[in-house]
Amino acid sequence: MADPIILEVDANLKGINAKLNKLDKQLEETGATAKKTGKDIGGAYGQAAVNIKKAETQISSLNKTINEQEKITADFRIELSRLDSAFKKAGGSGSVAGQRIKKQMDSLNDSIKDNVQSIKKLKIDRASSQQSVRALKSQQREVEKLGRESKKTTGIVDKLGRRLITVFAARQ
Repeated sequence: MADPIILEVDANLKGINAKLNKLDKQLEETGATAKKTGKDIGGAYGQAAVNIKKAETQISSLNKTINEQEKITADFRIELSRLDSAFKKAGGSGSVAGQRIKKQMDSLNDSIKDNVQSIKKLKIDRASSQQSVRALKSQQREVEKLGRESKKTTGIVDKLGRRLITVFAARQ
């Protein structure tokens, strides 16, 4: 007949081994999840970088367009000033030449107003794009933070797994 103490120790050992096996399986699953999360985070980081680059390119393009439109507006104003001088020299609206110049001035004034409105819209678009870049950079920082935390978690899981393997191997 077997010694009851040995039977009890043997039963406890089997229970411990079963728990270690279950923990080992959970550890493997956690490690796989952590590695997948790390890959997902890396992909999100890369996508954020691409989106930031696209938005910065758009801002650069908007800046270039705004500068061009402001130059055109300045040129229009110079031309308007020249036409105003010619209008005064022609004697104002009383002459045929003055009436022709007045029509040109009115047309140029309309063009200046349109350009000014276009510039305002472009500046609103630029501000929106700049806000998007700030949001994307914030998102990128969060992804970096998650990546660091995921890396730490993966390291902890790996260390715990090695310890469990050592303990499990020592018990068998």
